Amino acid sequence: MDKINEIEPVAVLHIPKCLKSGKLYVSDYDGQAVHLCACGCGFAVRTPLREGGWWFLTDAEGKIVLRPSTLGLELPCGSIYCITHNRIEWLTREEALQCNTTTDSARRAKEEEIHTASDASR
Repeated sequence: MDKINEIEPVAVLHIPKCLKSGKLYVSDYDGQAVHLCACGCGFAVRTPLREGGWWFLTDAEGKIVLRPSTLGLELPCGSIYCITHNRIEWLTREEALQCNTTTDSARRAKEEEIHTASDASR
């Protein structure tokens, strides 16, 4: 598999056993988002979506934001990134630490930014 720089969200009831590169499977039922690591190593990255954990936003165009970064997952390949508007943002450890300090107020600000951008595009 090759390194990817973009990912497409796919809403599912349950996370499939066979994952495809470039797809972010989101299951509200299972309370998690799962994708193959963006570096191409094939590792399944599981992010539990819960209060105090990872959070997931979708804008009016269906593009997603997933935070915090993969730093806390300690992936076997060492990849560190976050997802913003379907784009993989490759990060240094220092950038990831900054990204991971996102508070609830910062999340609300990001939600407002997404809604404002969506309203402006109409």
